[in-house]
Amino acid sequence: MNAESQRHGDPSIDGHMIVVNDGHSIAMYERSGEWYVAEFRNGQGEFTRAGAWFRSNAERLRHYRDGRAAALSSPSLTPETQKNIARLHAQREARQQAMRDLRKKVATTVKRCLLGVIGWRRASVSETN
Repeated sequence: MNAESQRHGDPSIDGHMIVVNDGHSIAMYERSGEWYVAEFRNGQGEFTRAGAWFRSNAERLRHYRDGRAAALSSPSLTPETQKNIARLHAQREARQQAMRDLRKKVATTVKRCLLGVIGWRRASVSETN
């Protein structure tokens, strides 16, 4: 990855690319000690851990025409592909953070409600005594 993104604390992304056809490419890469596969189709991309990708695509890879030639000529990831991969990871991390924030807000609201019920119950018990 370039020096500018490294300065911002982004993990390095190192791997190789296989161009399947126009509009479809596969990137296999290492990021923060973990291996991933990102597939890009017609400008859209998604990634998954390498082991899961290979398990779900084993049959397709077995029958992939010219797969050996493509694998032998897999170029390193371009800076543009690295940026796209970093964007995919950032989007997932943002969604995960949003879910954590939502869970925290729900827990805080539930806690306030329970404390309110407890306070209301205590007040009603002390009024009857």
